[in-house]
Amino acid sequence: MSEEDFERCYRELIRKSANNTQAVTSTRSQVVVYWLQGWTYVTIAKSLQISRSTVSKYLQDACTQFEVSKLQDLRVLFDRYEYIWNAEDREQVGTAFDNLPISHCQQPIGREKDIDRLLKLIDNRNIVWLKAIGGCGKTTTILAVANRCKNEHKFDAIVYISAQTEAIINNRRIPVPAQRTRLDIYRQIFNTFDRSELMYASISSMGEQSNYDHLHDCLCQLLQQYRTFLIFDNFDTDENYSALKQVIHRLPTSTRILVGSRQVFDEQNYRVEQLQFLDLLDAKILIWQRLRDRRCKLTDEQIDEIAKYTRGLPLAIEFIIGLVSIPGRDLSDLNRFLSGNPYPQDLLNYCLEKAIAQLKSKSLDRGYKILQSIALFPDSAPREALISIGDFQSVATFDRGIKELLNLSLIMVFDLDRYQLHPVVRAYLNNISQPATSNHLRHLLMRWYYDRFVTPFDESNWQEWQDYRSLEIEWINLAEVVDWCFYSFPHLYQECIDFWNCLKGFTLFCGRWEERKQWLEWLISAAETNRDKPTQALALYHQSFTITCMNETSSKARDLALAAWELDVDFNDRFNLAAHIATLHIYQKKHESFVLAKRWLEDAYNLSTNLSAVNLGHLKYCQAQAEFGLNHLDLAETLYREAFSLAQSIQHRRLAVYNQGGIIKILIAKGKLDEAEILLLDSLSCLIENKDARATAVCYGYLAILSKKKEDYDGWVKWHQLAIGSFQKLNMQHKASELIKMQFIGE
Repeated sequence: MSEEDFERCYRELIRKSANNTQAVTSTRSQVVVYWLQGWTYVTIAKSLQISRSTVSKYLQDACTQFEVSKLQDLRVLFDRYEYIWNAEDREQVGTAFDNLPISHCQQPIGREKDIDRLLKLIDNRNIVWLKAIGGCGKTTTILAVANRCKNEHKFDAIVYISAQTEAIINNRRIPVPAQRTRLDIYRQIFNTFDRSELMYASISSMGEQSNYDHLHDCLCQLLQQYRTFLIFDNFDTDENYSALKQVIHRLPTSTRILVGSRQVFDEQNYRVEQLQFLDLLDAKILIWQRLRDRRCKLTDEQIDEIAKYTRGLPLAIEFIIGLVSIPGRDLSDLNRFLSGNPYPQDLLNYCLEKAIAQLKSKSLDRGYKILQSIALFPDSAPREALISIGDFQSVATFDRGIKELLNLSLIMVFDLDRYQLHPVVRAYLNNISQPATSNHLRHLLMRWYYDRFVTPFDESNWQEWQDYRSLEIEWINLAEVVDWCFYSFPHLYQECIDFWNCLKGFTLFCGRWEERKQWLEWLISAAETNRDKPTQALALYHQSFTITCMNETSSKARDLALAAWELDVDFNDRFNLAAHIATLHIYQKKHESFVLAKRWLEDAYNLSTNLSAVNLGHLKYCQAQAEFGLNHLDLAETLYREAFSLAQSIQHRRLAVYNQGGIIKILIAKGKLDEAEILLLDSLSCLIENKDARATAVCYGYLAILSKKKEDYDGWVKWHQLAIGSFQKLNMQHKASELIKMQFIGE
């Protein structure tokens, strides 16, 4: 299709005219736009309140209108002419992509000149480095610059990356590691552009450096399409800088970069700006503002004294105004404070020492209790947890404590009803921590997370997909709590078992395999020490399952599973253990192993006199796998369809989709490719929606094989790369290498 023909069809379907600023004009056009943005059939249908079949029909209609035969061809067509529709959208909306924290939009007092200077530098320099000591207001200034750029539509995309424990992507909080790596930086940039697939499409068999080179090429190609502002904040360590400098070299000249840190690395290579303390007038303005916020009054002489005493360090001003605004303080209190810290003693630590001492006093003890509790959270702390941990009898008492901490500038509000410590405050508290108090509060924190977040996911339904969003949001905090339970062995042994039984489904399906492996390693050792054979067998089975996910042919997985079986104890998953051992034999892909697998499945059947519907469906699924391996296609298909119907009758979504995957294998083997493709795409949308990481990767692999059989090169490239990348991300190296070796016809 020519450029003119594409624009004509685009105008008919999406925009009626170039002056029409409405993104979409009908449900039909919304379906196409959402699909192009990567939405699944299920999500589109729910959002627009139409059926999945209607979604499919509208997409097929779009194929007809754009004169293509397949959906993949429609996507290729829109990619080819992206500059027509995407550029127009950018012209209308200004900044198309950003991940700026919503809670940091305030204009910093006394930094207008700094902001203007940084904006001018960014216009003329590719890389600007902002250096500042802790408490100087660096992050607030940087984000003020970013928001000015956003409001003035200076860039198509603004990406904010901080070496902290979380980030915001598409208005959604996600956890990220505090130690930033090259891969982590690439991933966050691609995610902000809603192009996460680029991470997966860059795996090669040529070694790690070649993969990094390919990722960097992908990044450069993406940035060439947009005027982009990259912001790197709190990159204070040698390790973080090492990752940073490898990412920012050789980027397109249209890309602008602002780095903020407490020190500068390779200073001669960057334009460095030092963020100074506030001058006397701006310091006094900040003091006046904070006094007005707190409805507190000081004399002009006192304000002058504070401004001179702090030398304009913003965080020190915040601490002092918080202290002097406490009811009951008088002039003598302020005079004693200002005379007690001869420079150059560490001003911030001195102010913190006074603020903490004030909190420890009888009248403000509630505030100190909250501060100690927030310090336990590696991520931001939710309000509900803090109320529970502090055992506050009323919400009003808690709110007074929060108000005290905010007045003293010891905490920051993050999002709605979540709180964080300023890094300077956290470092100070770590130096004065009290182990006994900390352990008591951690125990309360552990109980809160277990009762509030974990118990809904008990082991009774762990084999089914569930809505794990609450666990995703709290994962950094929750994982820390579980780690603490295991570190506290043997005192919290039962709590470790309880947490594991509730989290085994989430860690499996959502790909949290590193945490899963570590916890199971601890649990196996602890159970053996306690001579708790049922728990030991359970842990051995699940560890075998984890290793199998990563490498189906692993001999270690077989050894662990057989070790669990040989313990010869009754535990809840003994049926699943037998079925798992059968599956391990099936993965050997030998005639004798398929026969042996069928024997194990017979043993599994005999384990229960009253087999549940879920276990019966699982059994039929495994039997079908064995028959498929023996090339008994008709029998395998019958078993898959029986299991599929059974799963539907009991509304077990995961079991239904997995058996549908078996039916798809049969259809591909029988050459019914179009029917298989319809089922595959339907399965894929369901797998992505339920965040089943491993099954999604397997589905990508089947789509690649299907595209190869249909001689669809574009489809092959897309699904082949997605599958390899997904397997690599999950560390499923065996599956990834199988696909890497596979070539398209004629390659």
